[in-house]
Amino acid sequence: MKEELLIFCRNVAWIKQRYRLTNRQMAEILGVGEGSVRKVLSGEIPERLSAQVIIRLAKRFSYRPSEWFLPLYEKE
Repeated sequence: MKEELLIFCRNVAWIKQRYRLTNRQMAEILGVGEGSVRKVLSGEIPERLSAQVIIRLAKRFSYRPSEWFLPLYEKE
């Protein structure tokens, strides 16, 4: 489980870099504050992060929710 969470964090960082998003833009997409984005980017899952974040990512970037726990960054 811990490995999947780390992969999720890496995927978020990869997407942020790929689309050249700022922390503020990523926070708006995720529906969280910039502090939560910084935590995710550093490999930490904030305690209050909800499943809604994964649904938002899936809708915005066209990956199924389950794919966010697989290394997307290795596909390209």
